Amino acid sequence: MNTMTSTLKILARSAVVAAVALLYVPGLQAAPGAGLSPVVGEGAQGKHERHPHIRAAIHELREAGKEMKEAAHDFGGHREEALKATEGAIEQLKICMESAPKAGAGKAGKTAGAGAGLGKVVKTGGEGAGAVKAGAGEGERHPHIHAALRELHEAARELKEAAHDFGGHREDALKATDHAIEQLKKALEFDKK
Repeated sequence: MNTMTSTLKILARSAVVAAVALLYVPGLQAAPGAGLSPVVGEGAQGKHERHPHIRAAIHELREAGKEMKEAAHDFGGHREEALKATEGAIEQLKICMESAPKAGAGKAGKTAGAGAGLGKVVKTGGEGAGAVKAGAGEGERHPHIHAALRELHEAARELKEAAHDFGGHREDALKATDHAIEQLKKALEFDKK
């Protein structure tokens, strides 16, 4: 009886450790069946995750929105216009993810909820990955606007790399992202006046 109880306790602890690892260790995903499987690079990620560029773009757009909300000034309405465009782009991409059928699902299969599973995407390198922090020098004037611009440029890059157009929604999201970029550029010009 004691041996069986000890074995059950060990198994329970192992399950808890595995669950915590899935939540807090980047690059780990639950493998079909039993055990954990490390995911290396974007190639392996593409095997387990559908539309990683769309998910990455959503993340970048959300980060840009946070930066815009933190900005101290409205810049003659340009910041607000850029924020609205960014939110519009996110909505278009949510539609993309909702309309994308789950792997192995029939025509009726849809992803659960607009925001389901749209967590933070960890960049693994490649073109533009190092550019996200570029230009973020100390004493930079309007650092939140510059950070938002970097995030928006990264989102645009991800959208251009996405494999599908999702009935025009990806293209609409890209147009909205480009509009947000233009508005933030105008915001910086407005500040110079």
